[in-house]
Amino acid sequence: MRESFNLGNLSRFHNKNILLRRVMRKIEKSQSVSDYFLKNDFTFCNKNVKEIWKNLSVEDQEEFCFDVSRISWNKYFEKYCLGCKQYVVNEDLSTLPQARFQMRIMKFIYYFLTWSVILGVFYACFPQLRNSYSDNLQVIL
Repeated sequence: MRESFNLGNLSRFHNKNILLRRVMRKIEKSQSVSDYFLKNDFTFCNKNVKEIWKNLSVEDQEEFCFDVSRISWNKYFEKYCLGCKQYVVNEDLSTLPQARFQMRIMKFIYYFLTWSVILGVFYACFPQLRNSYSDNLQVIL
């Protein structure tokens, strides 16, 4: 009986270990893809592009829109991250709503814990506030 219990626990640990290995492989793959760009500095000169843009007529500027200031960067980075998720890490986008929900929960927990620590430290460091708070609480009750 005890041996089967231990084997059951080992198989459960092994399955979790396989899941963690898959996650680590995905992280390593995405890191290896972006390593070159994160570790090196790049300098781009766009002086010629600016000159061409100034010399274009309004109609040509509308037709050949390459003005970077008109890019919606929030939408761009959202699509960039989705593309990385789908094509670099090879994950299905159908898990996105569940991941966003989990992210909201994690964000709530993070803010709750952060404010709890801040208020706890504030409460511990200023005893005069603690006394006035308890006095006010007694007045309310």
